[in-house]
Amino acid sequence: MNFLDQLKVLCAIVDGGSFSCASRLLHRSQPALSVAIKKLEERLGFQLFDRSGYRPCLTENGVEIYNRAKQLLLDSNDLLEYSHYLAKGCEPKVSLTISFSGSMDKVLPAMQRFQQEAKETCISLNVRHPFRAIMDVLNDNTDICLAFLQPDQGSLEQCPLFSFQFVPVYSPQIYTNYSVDHPSDREVTNFPHANIAITDLPIKCSYFDHCGDTQWIVDDLTALKKIVCSGFAWGWVPEHTIKSELASGELVEIATDDISRVDVVVALIHLKAKRLGIVGQNLKTEILSSNWTV
Repeated sequence: MNFLDQLKVLCAIVDGGSFSCASRLLHRSQPALSVAIKKLEERLGFQLFDRSGYRPCLTENGVEIYNRAKQLLLDSNDLLEYSHYLAKGCEPKVSLTISFSGSMDKVLPAMQRFQQEAKETCISLNVRHPFRAIMDVLNDNTDICLAFLQPDQGSLEQCPLFSFQFVPVYSPQIYTNYSVDHPSDREVTNFPHANIAITDLPIKCSYFDHCGDTQWIVDDLTALKKIVCSGFAWGWVPEHTIKSELASGELVEIATDDISRVDVVVALIHLKAKRLGIVGQNLKTEILSSNWTV
C-alpha cells in the first residue's frame, strides 16, 4: 500500500469513527487497515492513535497529520480531475487581447457563457493598442485579439465583428489656444494633428495619412478624444464616442477634399498556423455569436 493509500485509511478511520466503519467504507478487512496504520506510523516515526481507551483516539501529532492528509487528498483528487480535463484537449491557459476597453461589455458576457465548461482554464484578458494587439498575435504572445482588420496579412485568420467611422474633428477651443479667428476647415488642418499610431512596429500602424508639422502621437482612444476636445489638436476620433459633442457643437467635423471620414472594421484575429484548442475555439464561437454594434 502506497503512502496516499495509507493516508486514505487514516482519514477513513477518523471520519468514520472506528476501524470497523472504515473497513466497510474501504471494502478492506480490519486487520489490513491495522497493518496499514502500523506501517504509516513506522514511516512517520510516531504513533497516530492513542490505543489505551476503548476507541483509538488521535494523538496530538496524529491530529496534525490527519488535517494535512485531508488537504493532500483533496489536492490529489483535483489534480486527477485537472489531468482528465487536459487529456480532452482543453488548454491550461487562453489569452485574449482586446483593443478597446468598450469591447469589454461584449466580451465578458461571452466569457461568462462558456465559463462553466472552461472552469479549469486560466483566461488571460489584456487591453492593448489595436496595432500592438495585432503584433501580439503575430508574435504568438496572445491566442486571440480584437483589433482593426489588417490588409495583406495572409498569416492571420480574421473574422469581422463590426465597423465604425473615425471622424475628423476639432474643438472651437483651438481658436483660443492658437490665437486665431475662426479659420476655415482647410486652415484648421494646418494646426497640430493628434493621431492614434505607433511608430516602432513593422506593420501599418495608422489609418490616417495626413501629417502636419506637429503631431500628437497617442496609443489610447480616450487620450486622443481628450486632446482634441481640449483644443490642442484636431484629429480623427471614433464617431460613436463623440456623438453628444458633435450635437452640442463642442466638436466640429472637418470636411475638405482630402480630409474625410475613415471606415474601420474591427475583427477577431488569430494566427492561421496556430490551431486553437477546445477552450479557445469555444471562446471564439461565443465572441462571434455576440451582438456586435457600436
